[in-house]
Amino acid sequence: IGVVGTGRIAVRFVPEAKYVSGVMVNSVYNPKIESAKEFGDQFELDLATDDFNAFMKEVDAIYIASPHQTHYEYAKRALEQGKHVLCEKPLAFKRAEAEELFAIAREHGVVLLEAIKTAYCPGFVQLVGIAKSGVIGRICDVEACFTRIANIHSRERTDPKYGGAFLEYSGNVLMPIIKILGTDYQSVTFDSFD
Repeated sequence: IGVVGTGRIAVRFVPEAKYVSGVMVNSVYNPKIESAKEFGDQFELDLATDDFNAFMKEVDAIYIASPHQTHYEYAKRALEQGKHVLCEKPLAFKRAEAEELFAIAREHGVVLLEAIKTAYCPGFVQLVGIAKSGVIGRICDVEACFTRIANIHSRERTDPKYGGAFLEYSGNVLMPIIKILGTDYQSVTFDSFD
């Protein structure tokens, strides 16, 4: 697997990947070669490059941890080359783009996942199972929130076009609602409060 991006999330990914059977992180791509080389040296990777095509030749899958606005394009390029993709959220900014990416993944027989890890945590899976079992009755309403201690000055939270709490955390909040109530909804509204 190769890592796209060298920021704080990518730095956490590489050490954790060592605990996953059959996964080996061997390369990193960053358009800023200095950042790629520093990251590659830190984690003793085989390849650290600013050449996306050379990077793609060395991997079976990529993990995208680059700035939000780059996710769609990197994912598309990788999927079109038959590579599996794990992408940090948001995968894309438009529904049509997300649908396009999943269609490309199906066409090439590869996996495309948005990195919302809570969906795979045993505790969350058990919670959803209990809720859907009927043991607590028919569920009519799900209210969810997401909180965390974070740097309020981070790029993800301050970028007026590609950042903000909605893009960072909405997937975590929408996931239990969709998992429990499903996708057969009639309308959706979003309200934002300062």
